[in-house]
Amino acid sequence: MTTIAVRRIIAADPDLVFREVTDIERFPKTVPEVMSIEFLGELRQGPGTRFREHRLVNGRPMAFELEVAEYDAPARRARFVTDAGGTLWDTTMRVDAIPEGAGLEFIMVATGHAWFNRAVNWLMQGVYRRGMSRQLEALAIRCEAESRNPRRSGTTEPHPAADETT
Repeated sequence: MTTIAVRRIIAADPDLVFREVTDIERFPKTVPEVMSIEFLGELRQGPGTRFREHRLVNGRPMAFELEVAEYDAPARRARFVTDAGGTLWDTTMRVDAIPEGAGLEFIMVATGHAWFNRAVNWLMQGVYRRGMSRQLEALAIRCEAESRNPRRSGTTEPHPAADETT
């Protein structure tokens, strides 16, 4: 199992940030790599929502089926899971209210089904972290532009719980 976590301080209202992070229909506008979303059922938000995300990965179009495993708006916490490429990907997104605005944290746990997948996930940690950081940066730009406070603050930084590999 490989755990990667990144955190970004965003000068915007925490509820706005949480809405942007969890509004699946807006992913193509919020995340530059996401080209389109198609829902795989009637649900559009909350636990049990399934969707296919079409995104560019290293310049190549790919599709991933994801499910919302947890959604807690009052706690500003959501969890998405997918099983792809021999790995279970479990990503938690949490938004905290802080004096600067919002602290957005992504924690991705990659659990390879075989030793080869576990080794690849461990070796690719830096690539995964950079991708997660780009996504947080895009979210920060969008949220700060929508916020009344236009100043940008903070940078993407590794989270202290990151890089735990077992």
